Amino acid sequence: MLSIFILGIGIDVDGQIDTFAMFGITHQQEAESRKWLENIYEVGVKINGDSIYVSDEARSVAVDTALRRLIYPPVYDWTGANALFKQMQYKIAFWYLINIYHDDPTNRENVLKYVLTLEEVFAMDKVLISVFYTYGLLDPQVATIVNGKPEIHHPEIVEQKLAVVKEMVQYILAYRAQQTKK
Repeated sequence: MLSIFILGIGIDVDGQIDTFAMFGITHQQEAESRKWLENIYEVGVKINGDSIYVSDEARSVAVDTALRRLIYPPVYDWTGANALFKQMQYKIAFWYLINIYHDDPTNRENVLKYVLTLEEVFAMDKVLISVFYTYGLLDPQVATIVNGKPEIHHPEIVEQKLAVVKEMVQYILAYRAQQTKK
């Protein structure tokens, strides 16, 4: 019986057991999943010394008006966030949660509870930071886009939203520390 099971597992090109094949996942699906996971942690705008790195996603946000309308609605709400989660547009959905937290103090506890439940799946501190640095500087509340580049008019709003992300990250880290004690 054991030999039949081993034959059904699959071996990859290096002679290793192909665990994805065990679950019926193709190498293409595996590559797409890894790319998707890398994207959720990718920071859209990074400044390193004199250099500025802008990801493909951030470039798209700067020039695609339909995408901008999706990411930056007039009002951020749970209905929109839930729709984005159902469509698996997690990064944008997390941007909605950051803004709900920022805009409505009565919803802060609910946002934190939601984010902390996702801590089981994602490193939520890294996700929130990557989301902020992908969408925060391109936010129409903060900047206008001229020739595909942001001209920041309200740095105070960027600072407020960054403070919100820092606060959320502090809660996540405290939660994580509490979980490791258990």
